[in-house]
Amino acid sequence: MRCFGFSVAMTACMLINGCTSEMIDVLDKEKYTNLYIPQATQSPNLKSIYMREEEQTLSFSVYYGGASDPVNDIRVNVDFAPELVNDFNAEKGTDYRAMPVGSYAFETSGATIASGQPHSSTIVVKVKSLGYIDPFVPYLLPVRITDVSDGTALHPELSTAYFVIAGSFEPGNVPTEKVLQLEGGPLRSIFKYYNNLITQSEAGAIRLYPYLEEDGSFGPGGVINTGWDAFDTVLPFADRWIVRWGSWTGGNNGFLNSYSVAQDGAIAGLVGGWFSGGFQVFDLIVPYRGSLLCRFPTGELRRYPIDANYNFGAMTTLGTGWHAFTQIIPYKNTLLCIDVTGNMWEYPVSAEGVVSARRQVGSGWDMYRQVVPFGDDLLGIADDDAVYLYQFNPVGFWALK
Repeated sequence: MRCFGFSVAMTACMLINGCTSEMIDVLDKEKYTNLYIPQATQSPNLKSIYMREEEQTLSFSVYYGGASDPVNDIRVNVDFAPELVNDFNAEKGTDYRAMPVGSYAFETSGATIASGQPHSSTIVVKVKSLGYIDPFVPYLLPVRITDVSDGTALHPELSTAYFVIAGSFEPGNVPTEKVLQLEGGPLRSIFKYYNNLITQSEAGAIRLYPYLEEDGSFGPGGVINTGWDAFDTVLPFADRWIVRWGSWTGGNNGFLNSYSVAQDGAIAGLVGGWFSGGFQVFDLIVPYRGSLLCRFPTGELRRYPIDANYNFGAMTTLGTGWHAFTQIIPYKNTLLCIDVTGNMWEYPVSAEGVVSARRQVGSGWDMYRQVVPFGDDLLGIADDDAVYLYQFNPVGFWALK
């Protein structure tokens, strides 16, 4: 990552004259030279640490961008800038807390870019967690270049880096709580609908477990409907449930229907006729931001947007390789994906189906046969149908074992 200001001049030269980098002798090349912190190109940078007594570290270097490496040593000083937290939140629409005083310090507040080298020696920040920060809460720590020994210019946008620091529990020590024991198994579908937890048994019974906000618990489950054994999939979608026929004497396997369902789980009945068919080819269907995400067993993931009249829009694809995951979980504006080893990955996905770079947010999640989003929280469904609640925040790292 080099030559921010110089890249335009380099490109123009190569296009016009066909010159190579060895032939270039740029006039006033100091105009294209500046110092920057690479982590400033990401705003912000997430750093997960554990809640422990010992200090932990994050590190970065200062880079020299320009037509060539420096001919003399350059001494660079850096400092923290907690006063920028409020400005950052106002600009980005975030609400990060500032790192508490005493929870961070430099091993040394300066570094040297040696002659002929493209970057400085490593600058190390020591961070304290236990007794200073709350777990799974993001804190913002701005760091900026403050002084340069030879007066080299600072990049106007990349001389301050913003680190988001989040504390996580040690592996195997993540707090959880058993909140429910499901009945009527074996179960096919488990999902949140308004403030209720809904299950569909293989025998066709629909049970509703009401969530009691006053104490954060679930009430006892009750059967609210039967005869749903013909459906191999039941999905919540807006104020309806979408069902896929898995077996039916009429031969319409793979067709989708929708049922109008009240907030309290009262099922008003079938809405219209079939609204699409052929969905038996998919091994997984996930409702996500006004669309159905449908996976082929080969790993291709397709997006089918649905309008207010339950008509499909133009299909798009989210790529291949999604068969690596045993679960794909819609969580707010991201997909949480659990692979066969139990690692959990977060994929930001836009409403239009644009997938951004993934980030690992946990491990050990294969201890549950199903993970269900419930508001901000996640529910882990164990093999014995016990339900465990995690007050989830993907900013931390969730190592369950």
